Amino acid sequence: SIRGAVKTFSLRGVDFEGFVDLADRGRKLGMEVMRRNAGFKDLEIQQFRCLFEQRDKDGLGLIGASDIQGLLITLGIQVRTREEQRAVMSRLDDARQAATAAGAEECSKAGTTQMTFWEFVQLVRMMRSESDKAQDGLVYRTAEELKFNAGELDQFRKIFLKWARVDAMVGVSSSSLAAAISPGPSSPLRPGGISLAAEAASDLRLPDQDGISTETLHRLLRTMGMRITTTQRDELSQQAARFEKNNQGLMSFVGFLRMMRWLLDSDFAGINHVAADAAQRNRSAAPQAA
Repeated sequence: SIRGAVKTFSLRGVDFEGFVDLADRGRKLGMEVMRRNAGFKDLEIQQFRCLFEQRDKDGLGLIGASDIQGLLITLGIQVRTREEQRAVMSRLDDARQAATAAGAEECSKAGTTQMTFWEFVQLVRMMRSESDKAQDGLVYRTAEELKFNAGELDQFRKIFLKWARVDAMVGVSSSSLAAAISPGPSSPLRPGGISLAAEAASDLRLPDQDGISTETLHRLLRTMGMRITTTQRDELSQQAARFEKNNQGLMSFVGFLRMMRWLLDSDFAGINHVAADAAQRNRSAAPQAA
């Protein structure tokens, strides 16, 4: 084992060949863990394990079709229609093969509707990869349609995820959104105030499951220093109702992009002036920070 090798080397001293051998073993071990985990973080694997064991009532290490589908829904992967259910069931043998290739010691019987934990992990990775690819395509097509460049898209994504995944009261800096929508280069939003638990929990969700409420959008705009009247608040809510929602009825990232374009084009509550002022303050503060 790696620990045994380290102990041996520590007792007799490590020469160059020994160091290279130890590093090579560590690299191989890391690759094995990554394959077994299907690219998920250890904390995510722990959370998957907890969810799996809740469904594995008899403790045999296997779950059936209904539990597989239930867990996928919990993780934000939609399998509600018959077509979606058939698509998932058709991937079970692929997941078994992937788990075997990744070094899983126990696998379920091919052609059955039962799965072991490590097979389920591989299935989640497959389903997420397909969903992520489709979602990314939709996001980039929308950004192109709305004429947002790559830098603006990245800024909006960071701001959206910040407000979607943590308590809105934690918020982001008051000039983050303003900097993102102002003309010219802007510094990336620096993450902060997100606990490890909150970050890990949010990682279990698919990108298209993130969302923000209209109330959170109001708070976001207020942190920019915008003064929103009751009439404008009602107008904002009406516009928000027009744009794309996730399965929880919250504004999706694609909907958020459309909202940002509407805010800018309509100069809602003087947002362009607010953004320009924030950008100027950022430029003035930059030399001092340096």
